[in-house]
Amino acid sequence: MHDSALWTETGVAYDLVLHGDVDWDGSTLVGPASGLRFEGATGCVRGGGVLLSASTGLELVGDLGMLAFESFFVDSSGTDGVTFSGATALVMGLIVENSMEEDVVLIGGSSGELRDSHFDESKVTLDQDSELRRTWSTRFLSVDAEGEPIGDVMIAVFDADGGEVGSVVTDSAGFSEELVLHEFVQIGADRAAKTPHTLEVESAAFDTTITYLADSLRVVSIVLPEPVSALPGLSIPVPSALALGPPAPNPFHPRTRIEFELPHPSGVRIDVYSSAGRLVRRMLDDELPAGRHVMTWDGLDDHRRHAASGVYFLRLESGDRGLSQRVVLAR
Repeated sequence: MHDSALWTETGVAYDLVLHGDVDWDGSTLVGPASGLRFEGATGCVRGGGVLLSASTGLELVGDLGMLAFESFFVDSSGTDGVTFSGATALVMGLIVENSMEEDVVLIGGSSGELRDSHFDESKVTLDQDSELRRTWSTRFLSVDAEGEPIGDVMIAVFDADGGEVGSVVTDSAGFSEELVLHEFVQIGADRAAKTPHTLEVESAAFDTTITYLADSLRVVSIVLPEPVSALPGLSIPVPSALALGPPAPNPFHPRTRIEFELPHPSGVRIDVYSSAGRLVRRMLDDELPAGRHVMTWDGLDDHRRHAASGVYFLRLESGDRGLSQRVVLAR
């Protein structure tokens, strides 16, 4: 199906089940009884979606390892947004919104990966034999303080458990190849966070460690300070004091960069508060090494919902010290 819309004007309930080779390009189902079902299908899904399904919006069944999902939306489902039922599938670019019950459900020993996808993490349910992985496709861009690209920068990425995700080297334009970073892995009711990630950044003049919280940011900029010497391999000096830089850009939409410095290894917590003092997002709560660290806030709260426009405060706490910065979200 290509660039089509399917609905009924007679009040007759309908749904759609697809098997075999599929070529779905930009088509949308409107008001089906039980949504769209892919069962053991192969092929490609590019765009389109399911709107106002009376029950589940999208159901994935069986081995879908040869079905490529590149983008799809599920909006205003009467029950659940997407259900994996005994399914093995990688779904990329999925947007699930306004589900009456759960956004994502995995049952029957399903194994699913949702990459570069948006849904409410508080509306996810798995049976004890199913596994869900939330991942983000990420590239790195290394630049200097003036925004000029820096090539031949090696970036080794480690997840929150210390496991190595991979290593990349930036090209002459400052860009690396793409890595897939896990935000969390959930088996049954147990969810294990795989972020924040640690980036070990090395070049002829730099050797530093940066913390990054995996989210929807597709290109992560690494701003390297001026080298303290032209001698190859000379390390950047350790900061002399705790510091929280002003977020940039500010005001921002859709995301802002947060930079902070630690004079010694310590526990660090970074929270986002509304102007009324309500906790909106816990960005970080972990032990970090000394050095300069960079994070981004994508304007989402702890439930992955969009925060409203307004004034927010970033609060950094380390040991017995705390620092704050004001930031404005302008949607």
